Amino acid sequence: MSEPKVVVRTLLIVGVFVVFQILTIGFLAAQTASDSSKAGENSLPYRLLVPGKTLFIVSTNGTAPAVVDGKQISWTSYNATLAQSARTKFYHLQVPASEEAILREKVIEEMILDQLLEKEMENRKISANETAVQAELDKIDNRYKDSKVWKEQREKVLTKLRVELEKQSKRKKLEATIRRVEEQTEAQLHEFYNANPIVFTEPVKEHISVILLKVDPSSSALDWKKAEDEADKIRKKIGNGSDFASIAKLRSDDESAAKGGDMGYIHKGMIADDAQKAVDEMKPGEVSEPIRLLQGYALFKLHDLKVERKLSFKDARSRISSLYRRITSDNQWENFKKEIRQNADVTINPILAAPAHSNNG
Repeated sequence: MSEPKVVVRTLLIVGVFVVFQILTIGFLAAQTASDSSKAGENSLPYRLLVPGKTLFIVSTNGTAPAVVDGKQISWTSYNATLAQSARTKFYHLQVPASEEAILREKVIEEMILDQLLEKEMENRKISANETAVQAELDKIDNRYKDSKVWKEQREKVLTKLRVELEKQSKRKKLEATIRRVEEQTEAQLHEFYNANPIVFTEPVKEHISVILLKVDPSSSALDWKKAEDEADKIRKKIGNGSDFASIAKLRSDDESAAKGGDMGYIHKGMIADDAQKAVDEMKPGEVSEPIRLLQGYALFKLHDLKVERKLSFKDARSRISSLYRRITSDNQWENFKKEIRQNADVTINPILAAPAHSNNG
């Protein structure tokens, strides 16, 4: 069975990204080997790996995509990861020429970080949760146990899956360790609270009700005029003492009709711009003029207005603690990654930043 067919059939069975990545690497390696005789004919420092695809390139002078603390990243693994990233972001691998260099750089940086994290896990002697790994493998094995192709490829795939799942397990442990936040003091929480006033400020909230007379967007100008006139009549009835909520239950086409048109308290800006402008000029108890929306004509009633207010430390205490821990955890993880990247001895092949041309061998 040829390598491409193994890739396709195994993907259909397992449906796990890691299998795609591992087997695609093998496919690209085979393709690279078949093209190796052309490398010497190329005057450029790189050549196309796949004819017609300028995204996938390979060095013609034997240099690796990157060297991280003396350890090389191979072109086969780099281009396989690049392919997966391109598939995730772009339809049918149609990467715009202007974004190829950006994508290449992004992928190599991700692979560099991945290699540095692996080194960190080794230095810390972090072990995988073998119980969880085996449970996941058993789940996959049981899912495809009746498949003939699975039986043929089972040992090969499970071996590769185990390696990847163990890597993921160890990385999860490393990240949990780095993210662990010390018990915060009251002083730290007060400092965090004072440094982030916007986070602990409740925005303006308006208690609004609506009566909507729906009009199909494709309706004639006459239909729209009829709806506007009808909304105006309803407004006059309300002005003469009719109850807004009772009319809303009978006439409104909005989903709030069952509640008398009551939309509850909503943040400013959550309704259409024209409606918001009208509400901004109203006082509690007032009803707007008919307002044309995409769905039809509407009347809005403002019941109450809660102005912007900053929560006291006491009222926001629980939220302050939760946000402090989350943000501190995120910062610790991001800073850790930056630190190991800055401290590493990394050389990135300059051809990854160069635009690829189609006139190579």
